[in-house]
Amino acid sequence: MQAPIQLSAVVRAHNPLSDVTYTVTVTDASGCTDQDSVSITVDLCTGIEESTSNTGITINPNPFGSNTLIKVKGKDPHTLTIRVFDLTGKEVECVISIKEGGLQLEKGTLSPGLFFVQLFEGKKHIGASKLLVH
Repeated sequence: MQAPIQLSAVVRAHNPLSDVTYTVTVTDASGCTDQDSVSITVDLCTGIEESTSNTGITINPNPFGSNTLIKVKGKDPHTLTIRVFDLTGKEVECVISIKEGGLQLEKGTLSPGLFFVQLFEGKKHIGASKLLVH
């Protein structure tokens, strides 16, 4: 009869943002070891779709790495203010009177993460969207 094999494992919560390889090493009661690896391809899924709400805000691409274009339809862009907030509510960007073609938002000092875009006409809040920075 074969001696029972004792297995131990360390499992860590892991949310990879790129491809990852996991390696498992097994040692039996006699001290014999073997190892195997598995590679996993990760497709980034943000769950953020391009906004096309009734305010006409579109953000493309979203998520973005270096820059993105924020457009607003149906409003005079010269009367609009776009404010970008991080998850703590801190305003990280504010643009008053955007151009006809929209606002080209550069990553600049924005760290990777989720941001909220707020659209104002004068002091009146007229729309919102989400923005994800790689």
